[in-house]
Amino acid sequence: MNYFFRLKQFAVFSLLTASITCLEFCTGRFSENKLNIQYPYLKAEPVSDTYFGKTIIDQYRLLENSDNTTVRQWLLKERLLCDSVLNRISFRDSLQKEIKDAVYSSNIRGGFPRTAGKKLFFIRSYIKEKTQVLFYKDSIDAKEIELFNTAKLNKGNQEYSIDYFEPSFDGKYLAFGLSSNGDEMAVIKIIDVMNKLVLPEFIDRAIYGEPFWIPGKNGFFYNQLKEVKSAADSKTIYEDSKVKLHWINTDSKNDKDVFSRVLNNDLELNAIDFSTFYTFPSSDKVLAFTVHGATPYISLYYAPLKDFTEQNFGKKILWKNVCTSNEKITGFALNKQQLYLLSFKDNPNGSIKKFDLNKNHFSTQTIIEGKDDVLEEMIQTQNSIYIKKFKNGISSMIRIDLATEIIENIELPFNGYVYLKPGFGISPAYLHSSDLFFAMQSWNKEVGVYSYNPVSKKTTKTDLRAQGKYGDRSDLVIKEVEIPSYDGTLVPLSIIYLENTKLDGENPTLMEGYGAFGVSLNAEFYLPLQVWLNNGGIYAVAHTRGGGEKGDAWYKGGYKSTKPNSWKDFIACAEYLIKNKYTSAQKLSAKGASAGGITVGRAITERPDLFKAAILDVGVLNSLRFEKSHNTINVTEFGSTEDSVGFRNLFEMDVYHHIRADIKYPSLLITSGMNDARVDFWQPAKAVARFQKVCEKNNNVILFKITDFGHQGDLNVIKEETDNYSFLFWRLKHPKFILN
Repeated sequence: MNYFFRLKQFAVFSLLTASITCLEFCTGRFSENKLNIQYPYLKAEPVSDTYFGKTIIDQYRLLENSDNTTVRQWLLKERLLCDSVLNRISFRDSLQKEIKDAVYSSNIRGGFPRTAGKKLFFIRSYIKEKTQVLFYKDSIDAKEIELFNTAKLNKGNQEYSIDYFEPSFDGKYLAFGLSSNGDEMAVIKIIDVMNKLVLPEFIDRAIYGEPFWIPGKNGFFYNQLKEVKSAADSKTIYEDSKVKLHWINTDSKNDKDVFSRVLNNDLELNAIDFSTFYTFPSSDKVLAFTVHGATPYISLYYAPLKDFTEQNFGKKILWKNVCTSNEKITGFALNKQQLYLLSFKDNPNGSIKKFDLNKNHFSTQTIIEGKDDVLEEMIQTQNSIYIKKFKNGISSMIRIDLATEIIENIELPFNGYVYLKPGFGISPAYLHSSDLFFAMQSWNKEVGVYSYNPVSKKTTKTDLRAQGKYGDRSDLVIKEVEIPSYDGTLVPLSIIYLENTKLDGENPTLMEGYGAFGVSLNAEFYLPLQVWLNNGGIYAVAHTRGGGEKGDAWYKGGYKSTKPNSWKDFIACAEYLIKNKYTSAQKLSAKGASAGGITVGRAITERPDLFKAAILDVGVLNSLRFEKSHNTINVTEFGSTEDSVGFRNLFEMDVYHHIRADIKYPSLLITSGMNDARVDFWQPAKAVARFQKVCEKNNNVILFKITDFGHQGDLNVIKEETDNYSFLFWRLKHPKFILN
């Protein structure tokens, strides 16, 4: 755990939860005609930086120092102001009840299993109880047996979550990552499955731990961040992580480093690289894959597995390089000596290539080419490789028989989006099962967990995932269109609304965008969103460049120097919705989270006339300073100010530095997590200070919602979406939502 960073934030947490009786500040009298909100005062303390001859004035650099008393007092006043306004919105309580009913109608989530031996392991999340439970079954039809329950740890405002889990190959042990309040800085714990016993040993600093077991041995590989011993270390917490080997019933302090930048200096690894190991029952090799910062492309290496099976091995491991990130590999599977790779080097829609590890040089055979669809993900089972394809957010799937390499199409139960693994940090393999387990959902169908049998070619819906009252919505209209952007490029746009909605330009509309890291915004059934729709709202998703909706070329179309395409595509989608009477500029709102803060934030600063309100959720709003935060790995995605081109790109995508005093901006609800391990709280905070300064005389609202949680936001999704939807409905003039 990053103890230094957490200790530094503790004073802020304590202050933010202090009694409000010690504060006196005026928020003015609320009126729909003249809001007259008095924002907490924060004196600008300009700091100038010169980049390649251009001087940039940073008015609120002081907000980067959470130890500053003035900063802490300002944060507290902002929190109180936000709560005081949101709580005065009429119909908020009724909206919250509707959201609660929707969420609790499917109170039990999860159920996506991993197989080991003949067992199935899975997590159930109980939303109302705010707990997660690890279970296993001896077969799909067997009784569920509880292994671990976070309820035993949750106390007061401290909520624990299971971030990832991985059973040993024989199913005797299970390693899992445990974190609190969404900080993601997991501790790896180990369970003796037969005795249902949590072993005393643990491994800290494992946010991307990804434990992977050695076949037939009671040990696993994992990734661990550096130990934070100073303030300098806290600013580079994600640099120079190491792969280590842990043996059951030993002290993790004695774990050996088996892969790192220092240990493997012949491989030319960089400080921001993350590495993880995989092993396969059919192969005598161990694969090491390295992710280079935030890029989706990996480098691959292999070594003899036998070199790791002795607890006190002493010789240097000799790794052979399979490929570098230049090959644009994003996925892999290994069967004996045959390595199957998902590559985007020669085809922006992806291709499956095969490489024989016995060869002395990298030479591949292409098996499958992406054509109209994009090859998105691959996963390996005992005797098959499954390839997930998609087009504009809708999935399809094919299977490769490992014995014959015959390719067949898989018939899916409906048009929607497929998930091949339970979550981030979990390996792309189900090596002990011939069946494939996958999850699936769409804009109008709730998530279900399915199994596919390659012998019978039958897909079956399991009972591992419970469904709520909105399981299948036949009353929704779903439109998937492509609209021309400013340069003629066709941008996918998803539009969802109730079938009786009149397209008269009067509908409150929420449009989301992301456009980064090659990540797609796919067809998702989100329970709170059903309440937005039920109250007359339209929901739209702009699949802008920078995402992965159209493959690698689409990703690179909104990347570094081409990043402006992301917000220009978003603007084009907004114009389409207005032109075609779905909504109007007075009824249109936007939402961007994390890196989506760039896409949506810059759309707002460039075309504020198109939007009445917006939510910027834990957003990257000061990209020029992003590499100065403790999350330094994103230079691969956005660039660095160390070179002139990188500086120009970062400045162009910086929301904070594009806020002008002579512009009337939409009303904004900006959020930040004090426990955020990815986007420091000051990224949104600086934008809030600037927006409030330039908007203080305008009839709009700039609210700063500060939580004590991490990057995933408020763990209480009911409160979070009640805040979001009531704010948006109020600012979009929904008749039920007015300020009391």
